[in-house]
Order: sequence, then structure tokens, then C-alpha cells
Amino acid sequence: MPPGQFQPQVPPEGGGLVSPGGFANPGYAGYPWAGGPPPRTWPSPPVPPRRRKTAYKLIGIALAFAVAVGVVNIAWDLFTPDRTEVPVVENVARGANGLPEGYEWAGDLQEGGDRLICGPVTWELVGDYPRGGATAVAEAVALASQMTGVPIKPVDEVAIPAVEITFEYVPSSDLLAYSDTASADTIGLALTQHTSFGITESQVLLDEPYFVTTLSKNRDEAVLVILHEIGHAFGLGHSDRKDSLMYPYATGNTRIFEEDVAAFLTVVPDCG
Repeated sequence: MPPGQFQPQVPPEGGGLVSPGGFANPGYAGYPWAGGPPPRTWPSPPVPPRRRKTAYKLIGIALAFAVAVGVVNIAWDLFTPDRTEVPVVENVARGANGLPEGYEWAGDLQEGGDRLICGPVTWELVGDYPRGGATAVAEAVALASQMTGVPIKPVDEVAIPAVEITFEYVPSSDLLAYSDTASADTIGLALTQHTSFGITESQVLLDEPYFVTTLSKNRDEAVLVILHEIGHAFGLGHSDRKDSLMYPYATGNTRIFEEDVAAFLTVVPDCG
């Protein structure tokens, strides 16, 4: 027998081809042995019933969770007061200064002190600002306008404004430089200029590091902090009520109360 050739032997009982080493290869009888049989391809085994049941359970749990989250969100929207909903002022107790109890005028002002002068009010954001900072200022301005009934328009929409409010995000060190009363915890300042007729200009300075963090974690709080500074720009001081918009420290509050609206309305002059 020439080298390299294979001489089939007698198949064992039951058929098949026997290699020179005696290895039976059922199903390949009649074919020469050339390095072994061709590879076989097998269909994927079916998923066991128990594994299918587990997969169905996981899908069911995921769907149930999604439905539960949707129900919770709907219930939250229905039963939780929306901070953008400005409450109607009905019956608010006032102090001797004419403001709701616990509220003060800015600085040494008393009842009838400096307020906005009559005329168009404008706002403008200058300088660089963090992500979401421009939208937050615009939302706070819209809330102030809704609370007071005074239109506050972008500066480029009014030819000759009576009152100008400028917003700027600044480093923490700038807040300390602008005011003797500022501290390391200060996150906003409102600097006003006025004449004998009332406030004509306000510069609102916002602590950039604070807003970079808060805008991403608690946007509603950031918006109301800006609204707090607008209150100062209008002539309002602080309130000793911890849940008040004009409380001197950020508490995470994201609601506007009836007393807040009454205070804002008080500092707006009657221009009729």
C-alpha cells in the first residue's frame, strides 16, 4: 500500500468506518479517513421551561416597576403644590411696617420707603453663566412678574426702561468684595441704586460655584434663590419665617407661599 493512503478495514458490527487505530466512525462508512470527520453543526438547545419562566418574571417585574413610577409621578403632580403656581393672596396678617408679619424692608427702609419707580422694568444677564443659568434667571424673572403683575421684559425689548435689573454669576470672592455684610456663606447679593422717586437700578450678583452645583441637583431651589434676590432688588428685606422665600438662608424650600406674594405686591408702587 503506497504511503499516505488509507485502506479501509472491515466495518465493525453495526456499520461505520474503522481507522487504522481502530477508532470507529459511525455514519462515515465508505469515505476515506483524511484527518478526521468533517465538523458537525448542532442546533441551539431549546431554552428550558424554567429559564423561560424566570425571563418572563423579570420582564413582568420591569413593567410593573415602570407602571408604579408613572403612577407615583402622576400622584405627585396632582397632590403636591407646584412652585410655579403663585397662590392668591386672600387674608394675610401684616406687621406695623405694612409687610406680612415677619418680613422687613431692605436696609433701614420703613413702610412707604424706596420701591420701584413707575415705568417699564427690564432685566439682563451679563457675563458667563453656568449650564442652565440663563434659563434659571428667566424663570425667576417670570415668577416675579407673575407675583407682582409688573411686566419685566428683556432689556433689548424696551427703548427707555425706568428700572433695570442686571444679573451676573460671579466667583465667591467677588461677593465678599462687593459688600461688607457678605460672608463665606453668601450665595447672592442685590445692590440697588435709587433716587428720591424710588429704585431705578439693581445689580444681582449670584455665587457661581453654588449655582453650578445646585442647578444640577435641585434646580427649583436655585430658581427660588434668584427670586429671593429679585425681592431684594425690589426693596424687600428678609423674613424670620424659615419657610419664607425671603428667609436669609437657603433651606431647600421650593414653594411660594401666600405671604411671599403679599410681600412682593407691597413693594410694587401703585402707578395708576
